[in-house]
Amino acid sequence: FQYFRPQPLWIPIRWGCLLLCINGYMVAQLLLERHRANRMPPELQKIYDDGSFDEKGFSKVQFLKFFNQARRTVFLKNEMISQEGRKMDKLYYIIDGTATVTCKTDGRKLATISQHCFIGELSFLLHVQERR
Repeated sequence: FQYFRPQPLWIPIRWGCLLLCINGYMVAQLLLERHRANRMPPELQKIYDDGSFDEKGFSKVQFLKFFNQARRTVFLKNEMISQEGRKMDKLYYIIDGTATVTCKTDGRKLATISQHCFIGELSFLLHVQERR
């Protein structure tokens, strides 16, 4: 439209071209993310499927972004992950095995957390909220 005027308005034309390039770049990034998510490594695909992340509302792209921030930690049997009243700045996801929740005062077993469950999600979210 701006080009066909008697005197073309070059500034709006340049801005339009710049915004078109930026949007094209962003669309390419989104398509690349989706491509990578559809071809994730078999180990992550197994975690995604076994953990029912799609049913929990995670798309494959969100799952990959989430787990690319993760670091694998192996805990020994009876090793303490966290303690009652202590703030957690990490979020744990059990891939294999179980975790036992015990009472701080008398050591009695309160619950067992099975695989494909998160540990410390509420404390982690409170920690993230406090940092903002």
